[in-house]
Amino acid sequence: MKTDTNSSYQDATFKRHRLWSVLAYTRDVLKQIRCHQWIKNSFLFIPAFFAGAIFDLQNIWLLTLGFFAFSMGASTIYIINDLADVEKDRQHPKKKFRPIASGRISVTAARLMLTFTLLTAVVISLFLPYQFGIVLATYIGMNFAYCFKLKHVAFLDIIIIASGFLLRVIAGGFIVQVPITSWLVLIVFLLSLFLAFAKRRDDVMLFEKEGKEMRKCISGYNLIFVDTSMAVLLAITVVCYIMYTVSPEVITRMGTEHLYITALPVLIGVLRYLQLTFVYQGSGSPTELLLKDIFLQTVIFIWLGIFGYFLYF
Repeated sequence: MKTDTNSSYQDATFKRHRLWSVLAYTRDVLKQIRCHQWIKNSFLFIPAFFAGAIFDLQNIWLLTLGFFAFSMGASTIYIINDLADVEKDRQHPKKKFRPIASGRISVTAARLMLTFTLLTAVVISLFLPYQFGIVLATYIGMNFAYCFKLKHVAFLDIIIIASGFLLRVIAGGFIVQVPITSWLVLIVFLLSLFLAFAKRRDDVMLFEKEGKEMRKCISGYNLIFVDTSMAVLLAITVVCYIMYTVSPEVITRMGTEHLYITALPVLIGVLRYLQLTFVYQGSGSPTELLLKDIFLQTVIFIWLGIFGYFLYF
């Protein structure tokens, strides 16, 4: 009887341990494909929002498909990048905890994952306009080159990061068949450059403080250049947005002269981002910054509410 009891206890303990192991590995897989970074792919929805077509059910369905296709494509790049940088990541104070760098996910398993994510992206793309597939292929190809060569070229690496956001917007425009205006291209690209510089600032600070060269291109940057570039890009972006809100064609299309009001939360939002970057030194991951900072989230929702009101009501 006692033996049966011990056996049952051991079986239960083994099952519990196996369950926790499965859950832990699943968590590592989700970390590796970086689900939290998928928020960047919400840029696909921007053209439909500005075109006043975001509430069309068919558009929502197609954009959701595009979102997951782009997310799988981006996850493929994340895995490739981590495989290529595994030794560098092991020397980084934060990146050393990534699943591949820490050894929690093997190289073989990572290769199987990237095959799955890439095939999933391709299959989903078949249900969308062919132009979307071309843009997604361009994004994957560009970032593949980035992983192995282009990220080592200072400033070009920043341009490629910003171009990735612009490609998302272009892909979203193809999905809902709406033209991408010059205003949208300028604002998105300028804002993306600003965020890319903010992200690179973390590596520059690590290099200047501890002498750790986490990227080959890091010698092409210093804190003065990065901070100045961010300030210049911020000023140009805000001015560009204000010009957009008061431009005659936009006033005519929107049917209101009061769109300039939306520039207020935009200005507050970018100043908050500067505070988080320069004062609290938290610019390493713009995505994590957005997901954690309630103030920034509130400002974005206020902007969406005001702009949505003028656009849809």
